[in-house]
Amino acid sequence: MREIKFSYIWKRKEDGHLWEVIVPIECLEGKGDTPFLGNDLWDLLARRQFTGLKDKHGKDIYEGDF
Repeated sequence: MREIKFSYIWKRKEDGHLWEVIVPIECLEGKGDTPFLGNDLWDLLARRQFTGLKDKHGKDIYEGDF
């Protein structure tokens, strides 16, 4: 069974800084800390789910990756 986690990509409104946060399902179920949610200093640009696959370098592949 594959691990369920999501990649959130945020953009800071003040200066355009991009930040990616990997959030396991436990955090979304209220069992851990979830940064940025409900924060008006950042804009959510993308929310992608982990596919359960890894690329040739061992990096996780998320929906929409090329």
